Amino acid sequence: MLLLLLLSAILACITIIHAEETRSDIATTAEKKPNIVLILADDVGTGDIPLYWNSSLVHMPNIDRLAKMGVTFKDAHSSPICAPSRYMLLSGNYAHRGASPNGSWGLYENGNQFIDRQRSVAEILRDEGGYHTSMVGKWHLGAKAPPNGLTRDQNYTRILSAPDVDWSLPLIQGPQDIGFDRSYFTVGGIQAPPYSFFRDGYLTTIASDVTYWEKGTYTYTYRGSTTPRSYLLRYERVCFLFRLLTISIKSNFTLFRCIQNGSWKV
Repeated sequence: MLLLLLLSAILACITIIHAEETRSDIATTAEKKPNIVLILADDVGTGDIPLYWNSSLVHMPNIDRLAKMGVTFKDAHSSPICAPSRYMLLSGNYAHRGASPNGSWGLYENGNQFIDRQRSVAEILRDEGGYHTSMVGKWHLGAKAPPNGLTRDQNYTRILSAPDVDWSLPLIQGPQDIGFDRSYFTVGGIQAPPYSFFRDGYLTTIASDVTYWEKGTYTYTYRGSTTPRSYLLRYERVCFLFRLLTISIKSNFTLFRCIQNGSWKV
């Protein structure tokens, strides 16, 4: 499946923007709203993509196929790291136009990178274009723990058990607050706590079930080519697409896909 293409040792973000049409709509091909596919790859240069300079060490047939179907730009400017590049893609601004010039990365910043009167492309497409939007994967745009955020002296690594955080409330300034109808995500992937998933802003982990691993040596046996975390994200994508496809024969689909670095076939 084209949308399951994963880049080795990079973060790839795949965005498919969805416009729904009901069965009663009578539209010609020209009148039908298009699917919009945006692919953001963090921590990767053009030299890592075979199409550009034929210098990649990894074979990427799906990326090559996409390139041959579209237009290639060889003069573009962005941030080379995770959080700023996500904000730049979604806002159309340089990172220093947001809340922090270096980007907003986690919950310790008590808010996302967007400032007042800035709108995300997902919000504009949803509100003005009638699109449906969904985000799945690593958020890495900052957010605020409910209800009042974190203090500087708080134990950030044990935030799931913090007495002054109410996880029955939705995460503040998460995907649902900047234009995404649906979401299933981690705040910072495997890079920062809390190492848990949120669905539509709500923590999916039962706080009382949380176990903290003390520093030491542990044995872990896993056999397979895909991590359990990847299976979870893949399941969420499939469920979202299936739900949209059952709405109408003419429905397209929406997905904002952000994944952690890893090794998969592309």
